[in-house]
Amino acid sequence: MTRHSKRVGNSFVLLIYWPLKIENKTMKQLTLLIASFFILSQVTSQDAGSNDPWMAYMTPAPFHKMLEKYTGEWKMDVSMWMEGAGEPMKSTMKSTHAMISNGLFLEMNQLGDMMGTAFTARITIGYNNSSKEVELTSYTNMGSGMTFLRGKWDESKKAADLKGQLTDPVSGKAINIRQVVSFPDATTMLIENFDQSGTGPEKKTMEFRCTKS
Repeated sequence: MTRHSKRVGNSFVLLIYWPLKIENKTMKQLTLLIASFFILSQVTSQDAGSNDPWMAYMTPAPFHKMLEKYTGEWKMDVSMWMEGAGEPMKSTMKSTHAMISNGLFLEMNQLGDMMGTAFTARITIGYNNSSKEVELTSYTNMGSGMTFLRGKWDESKKAADLKGQLTDPVSGKAINIRQVVSFPDATTMLIENFDQSGTGPEKKTMEFRCTKS
């Protein structure tokens, strides 16, 4: 008789190899023994699955549950600061929010007018259970690039400080961008945009104040 162990899932199964000449009674005992080991391995594997990192990665966390409060129809007051301008340009838009992908992301579809031009944008906000960071993607009909930002969530401030980069279409150089996304209460959401070029100072460029309709 020889014995070997083999990994199955998260457990080891003992494999027993007997000579070919085996009595029927002994064969039944052997079959029962192997079946017992197989059942044990399945139970062990299922228990380990309860701590499966992939399950944790794909399961909505408390942050995702919080995002559910911000679904529905929203009024969005937009302020935009142009280079060298003291007072911001202001406009009003509509934004429709919905949870997507099994409740893992809040999708914001914005529609309105900006500088006399029809404006559409789509923003997606989520929380990466693996990296423990808030992540945001956005794109609009006013540019062929997409924005990706990520950063830490501050529970005490109910805000996330997100950072990333985009390419300046004029200079072709990278611009450091930062967004502070905050949730003051169940009917208010605020997104503040800041840009920083080269070694220059950071400047606030836009503010989106969303109020639930």
